[in-house]
Amino acid sequence: MKVERLLQISVAVLAALGAMLLGGGETDDAALPIAAVAAAFISVYVTDIQRWFSLNRNLANIAALLAVAFSISDFWPGDSTQKLQAIAKLLIYLQIVLLFQRKSTRVYWHLCVLSLLQVVVAAALNLNVSFGFMLVAYMFAALTTLSLFFIYRETVRVDPVLKAEHDAIDNRPVFALFGGRDELVDNGEEGGEAVVLQSRLPKNLATVFSSWQMFVQVCRLGFVTLIATVVVFYAFPRPSRDQWGGRFAGGLRETGFKDQISFDRMGRIMQSDEMVMRVAFRSPVTDAPRESPIEPYFRGTVLNRYQIQTSSWITTYSPDDEGAIELPTPPPGQEMVRQVVVLNPRTRLVQTAHGHLLFSVYPAYRDRLTSSEIIDDRMAGFLSYATPDVLGAKPSQYNVLIPWRPAEMENRLLAVVSRGKDKNKLDYRTREYLNTLDDIEVFAFGQLQQTTRQVIADAKIDPKNDLEIAETLERFFTDEGEFSYTLEIDPRVRDPNLDPLEDFVVNHRSGHCEYYAGALALMLRYQQIPSRIVVGYKGGEYNSVGGYFAVKQMHAHAWVEAYIKHEDLPESLRDNYPVGAWLRLDPTPSGETDAVYEEDDGLLSKTLDWFDYLELMWRDYVVEMNSERQENAIYKPFTDRIWRPLGGWFNYEEWRQWVKDQAAKIGVDIEGEWFSWYMSLLTIFCTIAGFGIYHLGRFLVRRFGVPFWRWVRRQLHFNRHGVTFYLQLERRLAKRGMRRKPGQTPHEFVDSLRERLTPVAMDAIAPIVETYYRVRFGGAMLSEEALAGIDERMLILQTELDQIDRAPRF
Repeated sequence: MKVERLLQISVAVLAALGAMLLGGGETDDAALPIAAVAAAFISVYVTDIQRWFSLNRNLANIAALLAVAFSISDFWPGDSTQKLQAIAKLLIYLQIVLLFQRKSTRVYWHLCVLSLLQVVVAAALNLNVSFGFMLVAYMFAALTTLSLFFIYRETVRVDPVLKAEHDAIDNRPVFALFGGRDELVDNGEEGGEAVVLQSRLPKNLATVFSSWQMFVQVCRLGFVTLIATVVVFYAFPRPSRDQWGGRFAGGLRETGFKDQISFDRMGRIMQSDEMVMRVAFRSPVTDAPRESPIEPYFRGTVLNRYQIQTSSWITTYSPDDEGAIELPTPPPGQEMVRQVVVLNPRTRLVQTAHGHLLFSVYPAYRDRLTSSEIIDDRMAGFLSYATPDVLGAKPSQYNVLIPWRPAEMENRLLAVVSRGKDKNKLDYRTREYLNTLDDIEVFAFGQLQQTTRQVIADAKIDPKNDLEIAETLERFFTDEGEFSYTLEIDPRVRDPNLDPLEDFVVNHRSGHCEYYAGALALMLRYQQIPSRIVVGYKGGEYNSVGGYFAVKQMHAHAWVEAYIKHEDLPESLRDNYPVGAWLRLDPTPSGETDAVYEEDDGLLSKTLDWFDYLELMWRDYVVEMNSERQENAIYKPFTDRIWRPLGGWFNYEEWRQWVKDQAAKIGVDIEGEWFSWYMSLLTIFCTIAGFGIYHLGRFLVRRFGVPFWRWVRRQLHFNRHGVTFYLQLERRLAKRGMRRKPGQTPHEFVDSLRERLTPVAMDAIAPIVETYYRVRFGGAMLSEEALAGIDERMLILQTELDQIDRAPRF
């Protein structure tokens, strides 16, 4: 196959990969990259091979200007992401225009540059692991294309006939859009030979392209480039990556974490699969994964006040220095598990009085691996990452210890901490906080109050037991079957004269988790039970390969915590909660927010788990490899495991002590007299033994090593395509003072040796030099017999040279 045809195919592959990289990004039009991929391969057949259709250079320039004008309309009004998408579209338009032109070095070069620009834009839009795999394929395609382009350009440059034919491509008539194989020649006669680039190479280069040698060389260069890229990427300091603006500029609401709940907005809520974090539970001793038997609740913030005027739950509690403390150490005798949280860089963390709000199973404790910047607000019950100001950097990963409590009831309870002297009584600050959690207008929500009283009366429970009341009201939403979960908030079924939560309970009884949690909290407060809403995430998609929960925005959830007095708790648990506990209540009907935590050993499930795990590795060690993570993941382990142990080898004191210890074992006291006959004799003996071992090894290498290496070289076909044998010839002659002068050819060098060498030696050298010329400039490939013949002539030459050295000199 001609080099030009190979180049055309390679450029088409490169253009298709560039378009696919853009298609894998966050573009809003996937049809355009697909069209670019199709155009790349269609143009090879239609324009390059059959020549049925091609654009003239002038008309191609006009089409390019129209593409620029068309793209400007998408560029100016948008945000930064939309501007990048407009640039991506423009690059694809220009690429399609170039693909359907007759190819010259100018067109090939423009296509390569456009493809590289597509990679640059795709890197800003695409953060998936698929980008990494395609980028490796793009690198190999680019190396192949550049190699072919260089050969093609040099062939055209040195051949005047081909250069004239090449230049004629850009000088076609302005309106010649269609052209078949038979085109008008310069004399205007039809039927002449079409202008076809023949780009034929010399015999030696043609042999290279007709074999697999070029493919092997490109693969070698690609792997070396890949290794060098990895080394440079991780060795050089990495700055923090700037984040683009919001992904969704407007339109429909989407599921996700919010630091307040508002019920005044109607309409449809879309489920978002944007990744929030990956959470793994591991043993703090063995670091082995632990599978939670209970669906985890990842706590975010706490909402403690309902505003009737705005129909929204908000938080009004501002933690002060007394309420927020550093994470405590775990209590003795309780089993712990390490919770490792890896945040998605796009995850927005809410600001607290101390820094960034963190998500975690609660309560949390610390060990030696836990960051000291994590602050625990024990009163409100949430974690913060302490920063000096609201613009401080958020953590990319953090870990805390959490209690491992598989029992269902115990898992739902959270101890209330009393900071007074008497741990069996609530301190004044805690009582004041609890009083704010049952504060509600008595005359508001009359129908909701009536429904609450009716539910408790129908249940026939102890009206003074807060635990029974709380669980009864929870079952009212989950067990009756009269409530339904929906993300479609239809304003037509809403009563505008009622509060949204009262209307939800009394009338339509359909809504999402925020409605259920908000209504239950109000009903508990009407029974004088302190309650609050917790918003965070529930469960996630469990990855069996990586052993972690993939928590997405669709897993955002809201639930209720009710304060249960000590005397109302189950008798078996009262000793663990001397001042009462918070009881987690989840009134949302089951089946709507459950985590995907099923054991599925199917091939598709395992493949998806592996891909998600690779996505995690890609984000952790490539996309988000900033200076902090580079220090913890690369530099520090390298220093601890490699450099510090090696540093001991250069410690003078340790070596001095080792020598003293070894000498003491054989009865020599180095700290004693400065001269020792015993040590002197031992030194002389070791020196003689060392010389003996050296000469013995040299003899064995000459006697057996050299023949063995020659045999291995023949078996592995060493130097079949190289000229190392000639370099060995020059080295042997140089040892006898016969060196080739600068500018002297091998033939001239051999002719200058006739007076110094014997005829037998010259007869041995001449075939070696001729073979060198055939391999070096003729592209010849040596057979096994030819390699053996060269070795025999080398032995004859060595024998003659040894005789010259032994000849008497006068």
